[in-house]
Amino acid sequence: MHLQKKKQKKIRNDCKVRAEAIRLESEKKTVEEMARIKQGAASDLNAEAARVTSQLRKEAAELAIEKALAILPKKLDSNTQDNFLKQSIKNIGDY
Repeated sequence: MHLQKKKQKKIRNDCKVRAEAIRLESEKKTVEEMARIKQGAASDLNAEAARVTSQLRKEAAELAIEKALAILPKKLDSNTQDNFLKQSIKNIGDY
């Protein structure tokens, strides 16, 4: 009977040790997964910030060009406008 009690106690202790090992492994995997998700979110955030910055720059450039095109004809005489247009076309052709 005494031997059986010892065996039961050993089995319980082994189970507790195994349960603790499983819990620790589970915690480790959870922390690793959280770190992976956080890294992915940071990458997504950086990519979105770059996209938004690029879009804002594009919109700002378009607005500046629009405004310049609206103002320039009023400030430039016909001959200057022709020269400006020819130079712009030449510059575009150089690319």
